[in-house]
Amino acid sequence: MRQLFLLFITLSLVSSGMQSAEQADSIAEVVEVLVADSVADSSVVPISDAVAGPDSPFASQPSIKPAVDYYRFRWPQTIAPGVMIAAGSVGVNCFIGFKEGIRADFAKLRGDRYLHFDDYIQYVPAIGYLGVGFIPGTKKRGDFVDRLLCGATAYILMAATTNAIKYSVREKRPDSNTRNSFPSGHTANAFCGAELMRIEYGNWVGLAGYAVAVTTGVMRMYNERHWWNDVIAGAGIGILCARTAY
Repeated sequence: MRQLFLLFITLSLVSSGMQSAEQADSIAEVVEVLVADSVADSSVVPISDAVAGPDSPFASQPSIKPAVDYYRFRWPQTIAPGVMIAAGSVGVNCFIGFKEGIRADFAKLRGDRYLHFDDYIQYVPAIGYLGVGFIPGTKKRGDFVDRLLCGATAYILMAATTNAIKYSVREKRPDSNTRNSFPSGHTANAFCGAELMRIEYGNWVGLAGYAVAVTTGVMRMYNERHWWNDVIAGAGIGILCARTAY
């Protein structure tokens, strides 16, 4: 069980850290744009300004949005969450002994003491994603409306994907005969919010969201609601949907 926990945390950190090189590329693009602007001929007047005058409402106005976005979706970003989803999918019908072993380890740890706070903390990263931007001095990518739209898109994708797979695969839960175990919706929910936090506010703020997300996934196994592969796949789906939304 200890090895699984370390693997789970490692996959999460690798997924959240794959953006470093991409961020460097984006910064280089910003520098190129700034250099190009500095050497441009400032005496050139847009046609709308020349015809209507600079004070006219038809004159061109400066753009509020940055010329180069600091975050861009690239296909390599799908590798880490894709590996997590693939690993979880293989575990549906394979490594049954391994699954039962992890279940037994958590049963020994738990005894008769179930802790269901994972039903609530799964929403903490989403709340943090929407709310941290209101803290004065916080560096963020967009305003509240942008966060709301991106978040809604990510969670709609996540919910649709998770439920479609749940009722197609129909894996039995470890604590009952209910056939909607794979993948873990709680884990997908938490990791989606954590990745949104990382994209919006940076790696350090995102780390707090990922800590909550990992705790949610572990508690789903502790409470015997999911197998290990359900949790790994759910985490991958949440991360992938968040990146797709942006």
